[in-house]
Amino acid sequence: MISRSWNLQLLTTWEKVCSPDFISQWQSVIDKSPDAHVFFHPVLVNLWLKTYRPLRDIKPLFVHATCGEQQVIFPLVLWKRNWKNGFMRVIVPAGHSDFDYHDPIFMHTPTHEEIQSFYCELKEVLDNSIYYDQIFFDGLHKAYVPVFMKVMHREGCLSSSLQDAPIKEHLVLPAQKSQARSVLRRLKRLQEKGKVTFCRYDFTKIDAARSSFEVMLPMHMKRWPNAYKAPGFHRNLLDFGLESGLLDFVEMSFQGKPIAWQISFLFKNRYSLYMPTVDEAYYKFSAGYLMKGYALGEAKKDGFTISDHLRGAEGYKDSWGGDITYIFDVQFDSNRISSKARRWVFNVLARIKSIRVRNKSIRYQQAID
Repeated sequence: MISRSWNLQLLTTWEKVCSPDFISQWQSVIDKSPDAHVFFHPVLVNLWLKTYRPLRDIKPLFVHATCGEQQVIFPLVLWKRNWKNGFMRVIVPAGHSDFDYHDPIFMHTPTHEEIQSFYCELKEVLDNSIYYDQIFFDGLHKAYVPVFMKVMHREGCLSSSLQDAPIKEHLVLPAQKSQARSVLRRLKRLQEKGKVTFCRYDFTKIDAARSSFEVMLPMHMKRWPNAYKAPGFHRNLLDFGLESGLLDFVEMSFQGKPIAWQISFLFKNRYSLYMPTVDEAYYKFSAGYLMKGYALGEAKKDGFTISDHLRGAEGYKDSWGGDITYIFDVQFDSNRISSKARRWVFNVLARIKSIRVRNKSIRYQQAID
């Protein structure tokens, strides 16, 4: 199964990773790949690096491998974590924690043998040239899970076809009929109270998009207060995404006031819904469903055939129907004595942090009882 011979190049300097020649090769592979996802597009990876290089101690470990006519691009980084994390040296995909999928990009649809032989060659190269404590790949679809790595977490991702999705009132409605009727009733109620409008921003409207985004971001942070947002990441995402045409930014307004937003990715035939936000005062009008329905309706008009709700098992996604596929987070631990010691320190610190958080929650609950 692992007899295939790979020529694997590991790019370990920022100069090589950012060189025009490599970017051109990378772009060629992703353009030709029938299975590529948007999250390893050079634009998105580079904006992630632009954000995180000043914030974290990361070193590039970008992989470019060839085997006959097959080519693979797999952008990885070595993350040297701080004392709070036991000084662990962890190999993770570029985009780790911010982006949903991290399957390697194969130029041609790979066989199981090709995938596993690629991983075996990669591990051998890493073992011989990189000092690491742990390899952690998040967001791998089942076909791309390395057999030698331990599955740590599984999560469902919902996607549905836009080809047969009916449009009513300029909206693609939830697949559940009762939910669809409810959304239309609430749209009518809102329209009876005032004017409802939608706006799609592109790079020609970048200043207006930035202004709208600054209204949106505090509401998103309020809705998900524990979600880490690296300083500048989402602003970089807006600028680079709109300029490259990979990002869709849609706003819903009521009486001229923005009340809901949807940030999505545009890539090949797939419309990937990434970051929804709703003013909580308009929950009762199903503003989130209206916003998503309009964004999907515009995507359908533009010729996209798949809506991808990405990772996360939030209940509201189920209303749209479709198929669930699973992605996996996998881990491999180095057997070095020093690596075992660092992981032990990391686990102790994690337990202490967990106890502190639990005790804080108990004290808060006692205070309000």
